[in-house]
Amino acid sequence: MDVYSNASLRCSSTLLPTALALSSMTLSMEVGEDKIRVNAIQPGIVEGARIDKVIEDKASAVGNSVEEQRKLALEYTSMKQMVSPYDIANMALYLASPAGATVTGQAISVCAGVEMLS
Repeated sequence: MDVYSNASLRCSSTLLPTALALSSMTLSMEVGEDKIRVNAIQPGIVEGARIDKVIEDKASAVGNSVEEQRKLALEYTSMKQMVSPYDIANMALYLASPAGATVTGQAISVCAGVEMLS
């Protein structure tokens, strides 16, 4: 199971996440007969110290308050919220559990509906 940013799937900053999604799909075709599942999780904006620092630095650079910058960061998410690390963990647990036994070759976004990252 891969976990990688979905930023490039919403904007054209890099091809790496797209390549990883395709490699998950391709690998799942190659090993599926052996009942091996291959999936990828694409997290959105994950709450925590790292994104807090990113938002603080960007706010400082552009002259916004931290709260205004946080609001701007969430502007392009349909749910207007960040994803918790537990959301990512829960998806991984589902995919690894018997409940996800027939899910393979998928790139699954756990992103609160992120359209693009600003």
